[in-house]
Amino acid sequence: MARIKPKSPQKYICTICGNRYTSIHLLANHTKKEHDELIGDQYEHVEQFLFDMRNPNSTHICPICKKNKVKWNQSILRYNRFCDDPKTKCREKAGKIAKENMLKKYGKKHLLDDPEMQKKMLEARSIAGSYTFSDKKTKITYVGSYEKDFLEFYDTMLKLDPEDIMDCDIIFNYKYEKENKFYMPDFYIPSLNLIIEIKDGGDNPNLHPKIQKIDKEKEKLKDEAVVKSNSYNYIKIVNKEYSEFVALLSVLKNETEESKDYYFIIPE
Repeated sequence: MARIKPKSPQKYICTICGNRYTSIHLLANHTKKEHDELIGDQYEHVEQFLFDMRNPNSTHICPICKKNKVKWNQSILRYNRFCDDPKTKCREKAGKIAKENMLKKYGKKHLLDDPEMQKKMLEARSIAGSYTFSDKKTKITYVGSYEKDFLEFYDTMLKLDPEDIMDCDIIFNYKYEKENKFYMPDFYIPSLNLIIEIKDGGDNPNLHPKIQKIDKEKEKLKDEAVVKSNSYNYIKIVNKEYSEFVALLSVLKNETEESKDYYFIIPE
């Protein structure tokens, strides 16, 4: 599958005076300087005010519990997707709903067909572990050194919100040789509706032609399953190449909530 590159960032127009800017940060500086009286005391950040201006119909209500408000996330200039109420545990519930829907639709033959069982098997490997973020409290599991490196980059280099990334519990189904298969990507950033797959690029691959062929066919089918769902942004990061991830973050920060223009970055 060919790489589908994100669009170039749009021009940012001040809806108050019509001035145009090349980034959301320049627009925010302008708004703070020229239109500060319109922002109001309820906004700690001018970017939040601008986001609400672009998305006037958004209620910022958690889609799981349907009652709690979600918090503004300044690190990615969007609202979190789920609330953080420890009583409702909406992040965890979202994952369970995805798994239940998969099982209702496809069923399972045995334990190895169970996504939860496969996930536990991966986490039991010697190269798996748990990463603790810089806030000293948030943790997330990883199943290999490349996943760990990505989490460190997300945390220490980009300094993004640790509560805005989670193990991906979204399940995609595909057929290989007429058999139903499932695919669970590595991570999910709910506020950006972004699925992230981490690959090592095959530094030490099994070079048997049949294995190579099967792996490539399955990888293509997995990617196609995400794209065909037409419901998520998706990026596959290979060999710790994070430049396109950073560029995609910049684009997604400025999308409106109503946008259905999904982005797929899949290295060939």
